[in-house]
Order: sequence, then structure tokens, then C-alpha cells
Amino acid sequence: MTWTNRITIAATLIAGAIALVTYAQALSLPAHFA
Repeated sequence: MTWTNRITIAATLIAGAIALVTYAQALSLPAHFA
């Protein structure tokens, strides 16, 4: 495995985690304001 592959995989995992957290927060916001 090259460093480029590791960096790409790490960046993808981080971006995916951020997207999931943002999506979860967006879903939970209406529940708090309701």
C-alpha cells in the first residue's frame, strides 16, 4: 500500500464521518425546534 492510497482512504473516511455527523445533526435539528 502506498502513502497516496493511505491518505486517500483516510481522507475518504474523515469526509464520510463528517458527512454522517452533519446529516445526523440536520435530522435532529427539527426535532429540537418542534
